[in-house]
Amino acid sequence: MKRWFGERVYLRELAGTDVGDSYVRWMNDSSTNRFMETRFSTHTREAIEAFVAAKRESPHEYLFGLFMVEDERHVGNLKIGPVNKHHGTADISYFLGEAGLRGRGVATEAVGIGCFIAFQTLEMQKLCAGIYAPNVESGRVLEKNGFVVEGRRRSQVVFEGQREAVIEYGLLREDWVPRGPVRIETRED
Repeated sequence: MKRWFGERVYLRELAGTDVGDSYVRWMNDSSTNRFMETRFSTHTREAIEAFVAAKRESPHEYLFGLFMVEDERHVGNLKIGPVNKHHGTADISYFLGEAGLRGRGVATEAVGIGCFIAFQTLEMQKLCAGIYAPNVESGRVLEKNGFVVEGRRRSQVVFEGQREAVIEYGLLREDWVPRGPVRIETRED
């Protein structure tokens, strides 16, 4: 199994065995899913396992777990996809489930590794991301990785009872500057 290491976090393809109590708790926790479309559903272990299995089978989506280097603890996810191989474009999305790690640069590092995977491994030419306008923290994560605002979809979503915009971000391969070294390790599991 291939793993992409940064300084504090590494990414690897998520497996069904990674779906534990923490993952189920994150998906049902209002502080974790506050800005995610998944907040409209209740999530069971079986449903999450099926989601992970579907992503593993998909030729157009790549679902990675975020793991801490120090203790190999699963702390969140990052998805690249859907991937359009014809155009060389993909979406990137992510969440950090462990609240105590938020605001500490973990998501920024993970997105940097995700950009490396998208541009170096998957050979994408552009990455796109969309955030709810009030999610300024996620906007900072993207901007620290070189993403720029490409558009604003006014009154696109209902968030906490109010109509809000979605901010569209993009990053071109030629504009990408890696944030730090990424070490790739392959091992048999």
